[in-house]
Amino acid sequence: MPSILIGGLLLMSAATAASGRQAPATVVDLLRTAPTAAAQGVAVSGYYTPGAPGGGEFRWDGACPKTSHNGGTVISPTVPWDGRPGPSHLAFLDGTGETDPAGLGCWKRPASDEVRFTQWGGRGDWNGSTGTDNQQIWLRIRAKGITSQVRRVVLDPGYANDYWFGNTVIVSNDNLELIIPANVTARATRPSSQGGLFLFGRLWLRKPVEPAAAENVGISGGGTVIVQSPGRNENAISFTKVHGGWVRGMNLPDSNRKAVTLQYDFQNIIIDGNRIGRTGHDAITVQGLFDASAANPEAPHKDVMVTNNVVQRAGRHGILAQRNAAVSMSRVVVRGNTIASAVERGIAFNGVDEPLHEGNVVYDANVGAWFSNCSRVRGDVDVHGSRSFGLYMRDVRDYDFANVFIDGAAGDAIREIERSGHARIGRLRVTGGTHSYAYSSLSAAKSATPLIIEQFNTTSAAGRAGLFKTTNRRLQPQVGRDVAEAILEQGTSTPPLGSSKEGVGLYALHNVTTQTITDFPAPSSDSLVSIVVRGDGHSVLKDAPDTKLRLRGSVDARPTSSQYIVFRREDGIWRETSRNY
Repeated sequence: MPSILIGGLLLMSAATAASGRQAPATVVDLLRTAPTAAAQGVAVSGYYTPGAPGGGEFRWDGACPKTSHNGGTVISPTVPWDGRPGPSHLAFLDGTGETDPAGLGCWKRPASDEVRFTQWGGRGDWNGSTGTDNQQIWLRIRAKGITSQVRRVVLDPGYANDYWFGNTVIVSNDNLELIIPANVTARATRPSSQGGLFLFGRLWLRKPVEPAAAENVGISGGGTVIVQSPGRNENAISFTKVHGGWVRGMNLPDSNRKAVTLQYDFQNIIIDGNRIGRTGHDAITVQGLFDASAANPEAPHKDVMVTNNVVQRAGRHGILAQRNAAVSMSRVVVRGNTIASAVERGIAFNGVDEPLHEGNVVYDANVGAWFSNCSRVRGDVDVHGSRSFGLYMRDVRDYDFANVFIDGAAGDAIREIERSGHARIGRLRVTGGTHSYAYSSLSAAKSATPLIIEQFNTTSAAGRAGLFKTTNRRLQPQVGRDVAEAILEQGTSTPPLGSSKEGVGLYALHNVTTQTITDFPAPSSDSLVSIVVRGDGHSVLKDAPDTKLRLRGSVDARPTSSQYIVFRREDGIWRETSRNY
């Protein structure tokens, strides 16, 4: 029966107890432990001190060459160590001072598909000014601990749960995931070698023959990554030469430069569900670089999913997908992201074929959504409080947006320059802005067709005459049904709702009657409570006091009970969330 470690107490096998041998409390004690039979195991209580992280079971392998020693999963008892972290520990990991280099016999951990940092003496002991340099430990793990069986490397909890890295951690092995659990932080204060903390993939710049791309590598676990490098420009997580990779569910509260960046020869990458705080530059960058090389004349950049991320404060762009000097970049999907603040563009595409921009919400950016030199753009746009334009497009070949909502742009809600091809917006909603849509053409050769807007409503301060502006009369937008925006007001009189004009008269109960809607109870603060207004003049709202909200707007001249509008209170404002008419 092997020995078992439970709660820091060693339960020894009968043979171990009969031999009178003391169970090893630390790795240093293991070095002094006499070999056991192959079937027996000894349990180490902790790597450095008893009960600390990094312990576990070891078994003696008398046939294992001492040259296999790595200080983590294979330990030769004839490699000296004083048990202290720092230089002597690194020397121990390297096998420095082995007294029997040609000999046999090592202690070995059971085979596993997982490597844990504490089992190699890693320490999450950053105290705000100093700590163990775990990058040096990672270099040893990468060199001797990542076998073909290993699939995960874990920054496991231990000490203060805060790992400091003095330089870049390069993860270049195929089929390997770095896991940082939710209660663990990884940080760098001066990474210098490759411009960031975690670099996934393989270095390629200035190499005579490029290496093959790394496959299926990524980071997840919900932990925190912080890069604070005063006076330097460093990224938190980077990918280069990766085919199949991911950044999932990470917390990136403070990055000196970029939180996540892709550059050069990347395919099939997922950036999903991350929480990004302050960045000194773009929060997420998808950037194609040079394609031409002797080994790889064209490395297409394609198939990237940027989904469900939240960006609090981007120092430049919230999300940028840019071809740069690359031959091509295609099929970039940006979906379900929230950009709370960006100094320049909320979400931007430059030189991307077939981008999908869908379900994103951008607040407080200079330009909410930006498309330049793109083709076959699809999706929708939802932008609030842009300091310049809500949606900007230049040299876009063709686009098709199901919905575009621009709320409170300081300049034009939509500014378009030099389109070639077709354009459609299923439903356009605009509040504020100099113009709802402005188009300018610098070249008569462009083969643009007029923008088709199937449904349109606006409360633009410029009034009806200032909605559209084009430099080419032929390109004046073609507008379908004019659908006035439904707006909830409090404590004001409601304009007449009845009308015989087609498409006007939200609750035209008799089509000629002025009807004030008074049954709008509403909560006094933000909540998940919704107002559902039916076309037959009734509203539904549960558990809220009456604040005499009024409704104005239009749906149809002949409403029915199956028609409705749903409002929800967000940030003190009632906003329409859905409608059926």
